[in-house]
Amino acid sequence: MKDIESSNLGAYSAVPKEETLEESFETIPFISKVVQGALFNEDDILFRQDPSPEVDDAWKTLTDIGVVIITGEEVAKLDKDPKETVKVPPSWGHGDDAHLAQPDGQHALHCLNALRRYAYREEYFPTQTKCPSNATSKIALQPYHQAHLSHCLHILLQTLTCDFSTDMITHKWMATQKFPFPDFSINKKCKDHSKLLEWQTREKISVEMWVEISERGPSKETGETVIPLPPKFEAWSETSDVDGSVIGEGAPADHNHMRG
Repeated sequence: MKDIESSNLGAYSAVPKEETLEESFETIPFISKVVQGALFNEDDILFRQDPSPEVDDAWKTLTDIGVVIITGEEVAKLDKDPKETVKVPPSWGHGDDAHLAQPDGQHALHCLNALRRYAYREEYFPTQTKCPSNATSKIALQPYHQAHLSHCLHILLQTLTCDFSTDMITHKWMATQKFPFPDFSINKKCKDHSKLLEWQTREKISVEMWVEISERGPSKETGETVIPLPPKFEAWSETSDVDGSVIGEGAPADHNHMRG
């Protein structure tokens, strides 16, 4: 779509909240956009270009995942048990009922970028690919990258079918084309994503805070629970020479579940 901005997300901060999540998101406006839907002649669009430092920076800005702080009441509204979510230390100034969370939409964008990176796997994961003995040119991903790829495909499938667009695509007659050609450049009303990123920048915790809470681990004082590893994850972690903890490593600065 037009008018997608690549803002500088700036410094991290995590100040006590003055408004609820619901109030924050109600202030994000809807804007009119035209989808850039042409099949060809769009080489000037940064997000359609081959990998480069400029392209990577734009995607990194767009897909940044900020870990924010929400209340126990807001956790409960998500139909989640506050006793099973990670709590932040009272010393951070958010009281004794504050929890970590992240925007689901940003995770979906992270997954979209992950698919882009896997499409250019030789560029982004040169040491994390292998050629099967019976293959000629096909490059297979190592198990943990394959898991990340299938996870992201499934996340995007569920996201798109849950928030299904009912906008209509019309058709045009195009020279040399026998069949009516779909006009993908439709008009849409969209939530202003740049405003969401601005909100996330104001609310997200710092890298230092993320490291602090990760090193602290579950707190016995607050009764935080520890869930067991899923069986397949446990089996993989026991046989892999890759530290399984990298799946959560990097948030909020660089939330790539599995790094190349």
